[in-house]
Amino acid sequence: MIPPYPGPAPLVSDEGDDDVEQEEKSEDNPPSSKPEQDAPRGKEPRKSQSGSKRRASSQRRVDVEIQCRPTVHPDSDVGPRPASEVLPFTISEACALLPEFIAWEDLRPDVQWAMRTGLGYDQAVELMLADDAQHALFHRDSLCDMLATMMYRHKLDDTRWARYVPTAYYVMAEVLLES
Repeated sequence: MIPPYPGPAPLVSDEGDDDVEQEEKSEDNPPSSKPEQDAPRGKEPRKSQSGSKRRASSQRRVDVEIQCRPTVHPDSDVGPRPASEVLPFTISEACALLPEFIAWEDLRPDVQWAMRTGLGYDQAVELMLADDAQHALFHRDSLCDMLATMMYRHKLDDTRWARYVPTAYYVMAEVLLES
């Protein structure tokens, strides 16, 4: 009897393909001058594929190109919502406003914040797509997190309200990305 899920299928190889693969391997990687026949089967020493030295991932520094500002960036003096100002709706109350086929986790953070101000889903999406300053709905920390994410993903031009955010908040988002 075959179990319902037998696990991964064994690799199937043709007899004729083994010779071709061995020839390719011998051309690309000539045998070393000291073959290691003492090692038990399956316990061969590992070789680094990336080069002669191997570093821990914490030691690597990867430079990522970010989008620092939107293409169009008019001056604005409108700041974010004060941290002392509590949002009128909790997350669970805002979730109740969602259509049944949409999950809260699937929403963009800006739409989530707009819904926590009391707007319905359709109104929140429409508001976030409008070409107007909407960042006054967000607290500063959340605004900087959203900007950092959009800068990293090169989405500042796709989000129209991001054009109207004052430069100081972009600088804060850059600091978040550097750390």
